[in-house]
Amino acid sequence: MMAASFEFRPVSTLLTAVMLALLLWLGTWQLSRAQGKRELLARFDQSAVVMRWDDVDEVPPRYTPVSVTGVYLAHRQVLLEGISHNGQPGVEVLTPLRLASGGVIMVNRGWTPWRGTRDAPATPAAPDGTVKVTGRARPFAQPGLRLGDGNGSIAQTWPRLAIYPGRDEIAQWLGQDVARAQVLLDASEPGGFMRQWRPDAFPPSRHVGYAVQWYGLALALVVLFLVASRKSKVEETHGERGQR
Repeated sequence: MMAASFEFRPVSTLLTAVMLALLLWLGTWQLSRAQGKRELLARFDQSAVVMRWDDVDEVPPRYTPVSVTGVYLAHRQVLLEGISHNGQPGVEVLTPLRLASGGVIMVNRGWTPWRGTRDAPATPAAPDGTVKVTGRARPFAQPGLRLGDGNGSIAQTWPRLAIYPGRDEIAQWLGQDVARAQVLLDASEPGGFMRQWRPDAFPPSRHVGYAVQWYGLALALVVLFLVASRKSKVEETHGERGQR
């Protein structure tokens, strides 16, 4: 049995090595993201409160179970519009919770059907007095594309209709410091509306699938490189005759 011989050209070998390293890195990166998503989902499924949140400068990891104590500012609520449920238009209700320290954490009290008019939306009721709420911390959503001036043209009235407002926008509207994450109110907590929270992230299996694709491409690249670098018997014969 004759052993196969190969001719590795410097340029093609270098390019193949670079591409191979990139493909392997992409596959490993996707596996790392899959592990991160597993930890994220495990944190979401955790029911016990693990953090008392009373400092707006502190940002808990996404979906960390938290408890917050303060007073709802029911006259300064933000309604996230454009959110439907089973085909019915509605809003998610973000209610400021003033902490004893003076800062504000926005509490997402869930979804409710649309009521009122755009110029005068109905104000969802909020519990009075000092309350202790539990939920999960989640950063404010960032839209992928913002048309025009975003929420710059909305009516300066309360409650305020808005489309995915950021922390800086809400802080400007309220005129005070606002935490960089919101609290998704637990479904068992009173004073809320429909709450069917789901993790806003790809499942780990999708990242594993991407990793398999990248590793598969890496394997295909190696096979193609070896096939292209293999010397045929005709080439070897011509080479031997040229040396004679």
